[in-house]
Amino acid sequence: MKKTIIFLLLLTILIPGLLFAGGGGGMMWQRQASEFPFATDWDLPDTNLGLHMMGGYGYGIDPDGRINGGFGYGILSDEDEVTGELIPGAISGGFGGVVNGYQLMSRPLHIAFVSYAGLGGLYQAATSENDEKGWFAVSLEVDVEVGLPLFGWFVPVVYAGYQYIGSVFTDDNSEVFQTYSPVLGCRLTFGDLTRG
Repeated sequence: MKKTIIFLLLLTILIPGLLFAGGGGGMMWQRQASEFPFATDWDLPDTNLGLHMMGGYGYGIDPDGRINGGFGYGILSDEDEVTGELIPGAISGGFGGVVNGYQLMSRPLHIAFVSYAGLGGLYQAATSENDEKGWFAVSLEVDVEVGLPLFGWFVPVVYAGYQYIGSVFTDDNSEVFQTYSPVLGCRLTFGDLTRG
């Protein structure tokens, strides 16, 4: 009986939030972008490695504009233009984690501050000077995103932000990996990003 009452109380609290919440998910693509004007004008610290990120994400927006969700993406550095294979020293890997933020506006434009924090792994192909390497790493990113709600169920989004990726749990004999750079990207969001 006690469990039933607790369950009914939780439903009473959660259902209105679910009915009036917005949200969506879809595909994302981004790249490190230190050559773009916003990065050069502000003289941001930068170790651009030419990394590209592709993946998926999804988040909900509560009636107060708070954003919560998750993401996953793969990372790949530039490939050989002729063979399509990883160049020596190229980096690949992937991350998954949580999305948090706040929506400033939902109509006529979706405008939000969003952070992406995740864990993952990286691999660096061997070069002529050294062997291949691998790291367990964290990824932290803060973005400003602007989207155009087109049909009530589809929102193309462009965004700019700053990203840090760094290895963790390395010992004194291990090489530390880190990169930090401005990023630019786009997301194709399927869902309704209008909050209740």
